[in-house]
Amino acid sequence: MDALLPADSAAALRHGRSWNQASLKARLATALQRKYGNDLSVLPNLTLSVNGQPMTPDLSLFMGTTDLAKPDIALVAELPLIAIVILSSSQALDAQVKMSQNYLLAGVRSCWLIEPTLRAVFVTGSLGVYETFNNNEMLCDPATGIELELGLLFG
Repeated sequence: MDALLPADSAAALRHGRSWNQASLKARLATALQRKYGNDLSVLPNLTLSVNGQPMTPDLSLFMGTTDLAKPDIALVAELPLIAIVILSSSQALDAQVKMSQNYLLAGVRSCWLIEPTLRAVFVTGSLGVYETFNNNEMLCDPATGIELELGLLFG
């Protein structure tokens, strides 16, 4: 991996994406899909219509499975059960907190803000109230009952 650029490169700053963020997104999607199988659809980078504005969380979790036989949708009006935002080194925490508040105000039941450097997940189901899970703890989302062993992500 000698050709990797530092996280503060111009492209990373412009797109708000990073290696660690992408790696964590893949691990999280895989862990959730393995645990919840057909009970939960784990969809990356899905653009949602949130109060008329397009917003794209890193992962959107919906109850049930995805039917690929249905017509495709570019801007999804249905809100997910959980919206997950994974911070990259170029993203400001305040902006991501505001985004999670917008999801909650629109009707998303829970938002997870993941900070890879600190190995922490901040879970919120109500404005201004966060429960923090770290390292190898068992995350239990109080608003949805979704659980995840964080060692699968951060280990």
